[in-house]
Amino acid sequence: MALLVSGDVPSTIYENNRDGDWEARLTLTGVSGVTAVRLTGTNANLFNATLDPTTGQVVIVPAMRFDHEAYGNAATVVNFTFGLSVQANGSWISGSDTYTVTMLDVNDAPPSTLRFTAGGSVLEDDLGGVIGTLQGGDNDSPKSSLTFRVLWPDEAFFEIINGNVLKLRDGVDLMREGGTTRQVMIEVSDGKNEANFALDVVVLNTGDTDTTPAPPAIVVSPPESPPESPPVSPPVSPPVSPPESPPVSPPVSPPESPPESHLESPPPPSPPETPPTPEHHEATHLVAEAGTALTGSLALHWQAEHSSAWGDAAPGTALSSGTLLWLSVADQQGLASGKLTLPGLSGAEEMLRLEVPSPDGSGGTMLLLAWASGQEEALDLTGALRGLLGDLKVQAALGQRDNGLLLASLQHLVGPGDDSLPVEFHVEGPLTAPDPGMTAPGGSAVTQFITLAFNTLLDRAPDSGDLARWNSALATGTLDARSLVQALLGSAEYQSVHAGESDEAFLSALYRSAHAEEIDPTLLSQWVELLSSQAVDKADAVLVLGLAHHGDDALPGR
Repeated sequence: MALLVSGDVPSTIYENNRDGDWEARLTLTGVSGVTAVRLTGTNANLFNATLDPTTGQVVIVPAMRFDHEAYGNAATVVNFTFGLSVQANGSWISGSDTYTVTMLDVNDAPPSTLRFTAGGSVLEDDLGGVIGTLQGGDNDSPKSSLTFRVLWPDEAFFEIINGNVLKLRDGVDLMREGGTTRQVMIEVSDGKNEANFALDVVVLNTGDTDTTPAPPAIVVSPPESPPESPPVSPPVSPPVSPPESPPVSPPVSPPESPPESHLESPPPPSPPETPPTPEHHEATHLVAEAGTALTGSLALHWQAEHSSAWGDAAPGTALSSGTLLWLSVADQQGLASGKLTLPGLSGAEEMLRLEVPSPDGSGGTMLLLAWASGQEEALDLTGALRGLLGDLKVQAALGQRDNGLLLASLQHLVGPGDDSLPVEFHVEGPLTAPDPGMTAPGGSAVTQFITLAFNTLLDRAPDSGDLARWNSALATGTLDARSLVQALLGSAEYQSVHAGESDEAFLSALYRSAHAEEIDPTLLSQWVELLSSQAVDKADAVLVLGLAHHGDDALPGR
């Protein structure tokens, strides 16, 4: 008799589901001696199926906590499909039904972007000038529903009018800031979640020269001319009678004019002398380290030391630190399910978030997260990221990921780099993403991956039937690399050898098979802890320790 399956599989599930929120119960008829059950199909790995020994029913629950934003924005339709197989009398029998579960979006994500759609600049002397029209982005909410608010202390100079237009407050200008770019902190809200952004406003000069007013001119009174001397006529000689010689008049010189006066008006009294302003010294030093993290993501951790001093006084120091994460689709799902956590994010004072389409063409998204915290007067998150982007070594390292997509995304998020900050940069292991050929269907790389998986897990090469079946499943998109690994781990051939195996024994055998040597005890204890805490599962371990080209360098958390 054929296998008959009846019961209810809820057709929808909300994201951020908790234990007990969604459950399917199916009743099996037509076969006897059922000893095991498993799910099949495209999304079988996202749900767990167990056989209830007391009722004989199949119980299906989510394997993780789902995050709608890991698959797209609020308008994206996300469907999960799977089927059911049972093991009876030593053979696996597949049911004829395929189940579809649609994930429903919940407004749980904060706004992710903020930009000007028009404007973005203002003249320095424009009192109350309009700057530009704002537009935010939020995967959970339409753009028209977002609201904006200028944060303190910037709200003393700027305000929002008409809902989304940024302007200077009435009577306020930005004199003495011409030719600079000023950042304005703006809060964007979707009605439930808020995010803060530093938005650049370009302040334009009103003339061709620097707008700092010149000092007042010193007016000097012209010198007074002396009174002109009256003309002096020479004396007339008296008539002379011959033979006497006429007396000769002595030469009369005109009176000398006084020397030209160069005297100025008396200067105004001097103001009391003020001590000179001491010179201000500032310096910032950045230290950063980049490496692979989780199961294929990239992490960059940084610390900044900002010192400031006036004159000869001892400098004051302010420290800040932060993290940049470039998360793959798989790691986003791990975070959504609660299997992976980001402990440093909870205490962050600043955070930036950007989603970009995945370069593998899968329709998923890559998630860029950056956060920071620090002391007052310390380098902020945007300043640190710009300082890192100004370093050529950092640019070269980040440019290795996903054909430069990470570097371009970061430049889009925070703007051009600042090469004035010295950066001490270190790299731990290769930063390149896993070979896309190992996960993309089709081509010889897939055949190599199937062969490697069989050799690693089943200790044999795949036969022609195995290659045809698995190549077809990968080429049609029915399975991906992770699903293939899970299928081999759940196969009767694998279970006949490894059933009941401890995590330590599993990891040791996996590493020995993949690398032909014993696993390092420290590495072993780290992975045992990850498996026991359910931060990763065995498929993760196989993909990273057994099948990844970079082996130990992909250790989660490094």
